[in-house]
Amino acid sequence: MGTKKISPKIIVIIAAFLALPLAGSLILPHHTGSHLIIADSQGQIHHRIPVATEEVFTLSYRHSVSNSVVSGTFAITSAGTIHPLTTTFSTFGPGLPMAGELVETTIEDGLITVHHQEEPREVLRLWVSPLTGETLSIGSRSVDLYQISPEPTLVEIRFEKK
Repeated sequence: MGTKKISPKIIVIIAAFLALPLAGSLILPHHTGSHLIIADSQGQIHHRIPVATEEVFTLSYRHSVSNSVVSGTFAITSAGTIHPLTTTFSTFGPGLPMAGELVETTIEDGLITVHHQEEPREVLRLWVSPLTGETLSIGSRSVDLYQISPEPTLVEIRFEKK
């Protein structure tokens, strides 16, 4: 009984087939069922955005008084909380963080960035409205939160791990 030789083409096909899951895990974001949940104050979920811990997202809106763009960055902690990192804007206005001795503030290219020292939180609450155009961006994805309702609406953002 002789041994059969396996064709080099078959070996390449088998190797490629075995390597696909590894390649996919390196290329595609690995979220393991974790999401940012966007819900209104009645608890209705409007968006489930796949995320991973340590991932950073940005909330941007147009300030209703100064009419300038404000953006805040937040990170999902390994504990599953939302950690405020920075707020960036071009001019001070009501509701924006104040620069001061207790907060690190940088100014570059006319933009003021306040680096937060706050503790992470379980839930992030904010009002969204077509007037102010709140948008959440994470990686290459973007969600227009202001489209949840034609009226100003209080929304909650929280992390959910399955």
